[in-house]
Amino acid sequence: MTTLSDDLDAWLLGVIQARMPNAEHRSVETVTAVTTLLARVAYADGQYTDEERLRVRQELSLVLGMDDADVEAVCAALGEDIARLSALPVEPATAVLKARFDPHMRADAVKVLVELAAADRDFSPAEVGRIREVAVQLDVAADLVSALLARAHQLASSQE
Repeated sequence: MTTLSDDLDAWLLGVIQARMPNAEHRSVETVTAVTTLLARVAYADGQYTDEERLRVRQELSLVLGMDDADVEAVCAALGEDIARLSALPVEPATAVLKARFDPHMRADAVKVLVELAAADRDFSPAEVGRIREVAVQLDVAADLVSALLARAHQLASSQE
């Protein structure tokens, strides 16, 4: 029987499963999918800044079933292999989220990616492109994505 996780990155899935041994497989798949998308956006411009690392850590700390040590371990794994993870196809990760998240939660996921891209106050065209790619796959309206990006640009500009 094929599961949604069959197309997710096996190495990352294993790292997260090891950190969440008592979690349901669905939860591990979801965290793996979210982590994959975070990696795709965070390293889209070829840089993984301290601000982006902090933002990823903050987002992962919100995951139920993960304590600080788990978050640190996943962040360390992400840092070790972010170039490869950022190049993974988006479809397996978005398929998991589309199956598990309602439309509001999918829009929230895109908002998190926008906030991640804004963390270093430097939106690259590659980051914006990847956010838009994810939004299309998650069926998040283009006008909402544009509004989120415009607001984040505005906030980033006002902090300079």
